[in-house]
Amino acid sequence: MSSAGLPILALLLAGALVAAGCTSAPQATDDRPSVVVTLLAYQWLATAIGGDSVVVTNIVPPGSSPHEFDPTPRDLVRLYEADLVLVNGVEIEAWFTQAVKDLPSSVKVLRAADSAKPLLAAGAHTISLGESDEEEGPNDPHLWLDPIRLAAVGDDLTDALASLVPVEERESLVARGQSVHRQLLDLNATIGTALGGDCARRTILTTHDSMAYLADRYDLSVVSILGISPDEEPSPARLQQIAEAATERGITTILVEPNISTATAQALAEQIHGTTQPLDPVESINPHTDLGADYLKVMTANLPSLEVALGCP
Repeated sequence: MSSAGLPILALLLAGALVAAGCTSAPQATDDRPSVVVTLLAYQWLATAIGGDSVVVTNIVPPGSSPHEFDPTPRDLVRLYEADLVLVNGVEIEAWFTQAVKDLPSSVKVLRAADSAKPLLAAGAHTISLGESDEEEGPNDPHLWLDPIRLAAVGDDLTDALASLVPVEERESLVARGQSVHRQLLDLNATIGTALGGDCARRTILTTHDSMAYLADRYDLSVVSILGISPDEEPSPARLQQIAEAATERGITTILVEPNISTATAQALAEQIHGTTQPLDPVESINPHTDLGADYLKVMTANLPSLEVALGCP
């Protein structure tokens, strides 16, 4: 680590020790490689591939939005002490830009965006509603919603983890990585079959603009109430544009996310004489379900809502 990073790390370590209580009994050390992640999908990926050979920590708490996450000193210490950090790498972990500068050279950083080609925000699958839409420019961060892109991330993660575990554990780890790859291909086929049939429409209306990768993979279009970041409220003019677009396309279902207020979506649903259905963007664990950090289960649980929204038989 650079000399500039040492004082920061020392302060963070000291703060974490005080928070934990310096008089507590010593904890047994775990010599397994430590993997730190920032999203539910990557937690599932690292756990499924690493198995008992690694220790996986998701520093974003259940029910929290990664878009708004602000790491604590303890979280930063976990990063500095990790063997591998798996981050998205585009437009969602702004805090990591500074944190990575202070990481010691012993910490390997894997960026999911380097494994899967990102899409541009407000790209081909986002329906433009005029000047209020975001201009095409920054990358859309939600690449994990495409199982094929996530499989590519998993392949690179398998290689990275294999380099960290003891030689005698590598063969079984690689086998788990291959199994995960197959599971994601199966998920892709399941979603493709469910959404590729004789559906009444090919456009979905969502609260947060998070479904472009899903739309790209399964030939859908997306209208969203909010932008790439869910922390801004739409103007009355924007809501009127959305209502008109929904009416023109026969949309009667708004897909709402668990960590975003549903008030605006409910009001819009009344305006278009429609309803709302839940749709999880698989960003963090939803504490109100029993699906936990199982990416496959969460994605599969999204299918009924998508089928209703698209009018699939």
